[in-house]
Amino acid sequence: MKDHEQRIVHVNRAYREHHGARLEELVGKTEAALGRPDAPLHAERDAQVLSGIFVDIPSTPVPRRDGRAMPFHVVCAPLRDEQNRITGIVQSARPIRGDEMQGSDQQTERGEAHNRALLRVIPDMYFLLDREGTYVDFSAGRGMDTALPPALFLGKRVKDVTPDLAQWAMACVDEALRTGDLVRHEFRLFAQGKWIDYEARAFATGPEHTLFIVRDISAAKLTERQLREAEARDRAFEEQSMFGVFMLQGSRLVYVNPKLAEMLGQERRALLGDDGLTSLVMKDERADLGAFLRSIERAAEGSEEARGQLALRACRKDGAPLFLETFGARVTFGDAPAVIGVVLDVTARREAEEQQRRLQDELIRMQEMMVVEMSTPLIPITDQIVVMPLIGSLDDRRAEQVMGRLLSGVSGCGARVVIMDITGLSSVTTQTASALVRCAQAARLLGATVLLTGMRADVAQTLVEMDVDLSGVVTLGTLKAGIAHAMRRTGG
Repeated sequence: MKDHEQRIVHVNRAYREHHGARLEELVGKTEAALGRPDAPLHAERDAQVLSGIFVDIPSTPVPRRDGRAMPFHVVCAPLRDEQNRITGIVQSARPIRGDEMQGSDQQTERGEAHNRALLRVIPDMYFLLDREGTYVDFSAGRGMDTALPPALFLGKRVKDVTPDLAQWAMACVDEALRTGDLVRHEFRLFAQGKWIDYEARAFATGPEHTLFIVRDISAAKLTERQLREAEARDRAFEEQSMFGVFMLQGSRLVYVNPKLAEMLGQERRALLGDDGLTSLVMKDERADLGAFLRSIERAAEGSEEARGQLALRACRKDGAPLFLETFGARVTFGDAPAVIGVVLDVTARREAEEQQRRLQDELIRMQEMMVVEMSTPLIPITDQIVVMPLIGSLDDRRAEQVMGRLLSGVSGCGARVVIMDITGLSSVTTQTASALVRCAQAARLLGATVLLTGMRADVAQTLVEMDVDLSGVVTLGTLKAGIAHAMRRTGG
């Protein structure tokens, strides 16, 4: 017996005597390690058996240690464990004497019985068909319903007993007998209340017979289908996704889906490799991207640090700017840490936000202008008299607006008297008083007289304390008094 690496694990006394070797000299060694001249032949044959093939060699020379070779009938079969996995090889070699070489019927019958005994230990179902498709031998093994008796098959034609198998079984018989090669075929049967997948391996055991070994491969087929379906789902998600998908290992981009390549205006193969993604990011943000990816890749898988989000500015191949949002997570790929990322193109959203911001700024500007217009109106009383009521506070910016509004109004309508009503001013400071004086002086330069109305007691006291020079400015308590004074001054 040999293990799955073709090393000898046990030999019987007859084997040791034939080769003139002790047990400890043989166990653990391969045929090549023992220096056997036919070692390559043994290695090839053992590889076939480990793949599940039953090998029957009616006559082959087996050399002894002294160099003499004797003919042996060699039969090799795979050894299997309880899970039906091949774990090694069992080999039986029976010497053929001179009378056997002449075709002794008795020895032939003994050899066939020996072969049948070996077949019985194989857990797979097997059957032997002759050239005409007649069952010569049959064993259900563990591969099918073990209640099937051999008598149901033996001596009957395959097309009569199992018509569903007849077409492909006879095709295998013809090919195996014609070529001498191993023939494989997969099929399904409804057995034990369910559909079961099988694999049949057929090979010629002589000029007229073909041996079939049938194995249940349902578990392997189910796993294969599940993997294929999972791969198809993953591929459909990645290939048809509306999001860009990439996988990065170290600094090397190992996968890019079509959407990300389209998003960046690049060929997929041009992105793969070192720095394939980083080179498209704006230079001032490349360091941030590298640090982001490295932190995720080095984090413990499943931790909070093993995933994250980053906003980036990138550039398409044609130069168009891009705003991207990247979501990354740590995974294991090929027994090494990697980062899988999803990329969203948020350029349209960012442009809409920027447009909204510009509109908002413009709206605010227009509102401020309206407030200025409303807070510093210039109201004509007659063709020669205008009134400007001042409301709220009067800072430097507001003072400039009042000055501009006042001068443009005076020069525009040719007013001779300007009434500045300060009833609505919230407070009067040195800055406010200085602004009022500058407005009055500017108006006088245009030939207009300035009246200051709405002078409250507290305002008058403040102006006196500040020692404000109001020479040349007529001050009155109320707007009504100011209008009356202006009317008399203009002859109204």
